[in-house]
Amino acid sequence: VLGLLSSVLRQELHAEICAPHLERHPLFRLWRNIDWAWFRRFCFASVTVAEHMCKDDLFVSGSVANAAYLIVRGELLYTQEPGSSAARTPTEIAVGGGTWLAEAALWSEWIHVGHAQAVTACQVLSIRAEQLLESCRSHITMQLIEGEYRRCFHERLVNAMPPLLVWPSDLEVPSTDFGDLVFSMARPAQVLV
Repeated sequence: VLGLLSSVLRQELHAEICAPHLERHPLFRLWRNIDWAWFRRFCFASVTVAEHMCKDDLFVSGSVANAAYLIVRGELLYTQEPGSSAARTPTEIAVGGGTWLAEAALWSEWIHVGHAQAVTACQVLSIRAEQLLESCRSHITMQLIEGEYRRCFHERLVNAMPPLLVWPSDLEVPSTDFGDLVFSMARPAQVLV
């Protein structure tokens, strides 16, 4: 049935499904408010919705991260082991709806430092890093904001280490709150935000 819809209608439907979840992140909410038509194309090109069953792996330690993930519903167990992360002891954290995983993959070359496995049936949005970058290149405003956001995020990522900060993980990169990153952006990008 969906194959009968025009490309524009399929894009619109996909964006309407993804937008309420993506808007939990202030950057995606900003992009949607700047240009809905561009955001619709971005969602269609970059975002997939997947269902995962109990015991399905979302990602494993040591693998290259090509996407960030947003848990829409369900629960995953995120595990870090001393051999594949900075964790000194095995760590397990249950994560559920609204949790972002591996956001660093969107703004840097990231290797997963933990393992995420579904504990229940889950619905997960995947935002593919390469397609996000390509989408931003098609819109000068988004490209400027994305470039500055990437620069500031990456700077915080490489400086996140003890004793002042904790090591970054697939769940968190210290000091990457949206407001903090915007404050660090060059003035032209701040004005756009």
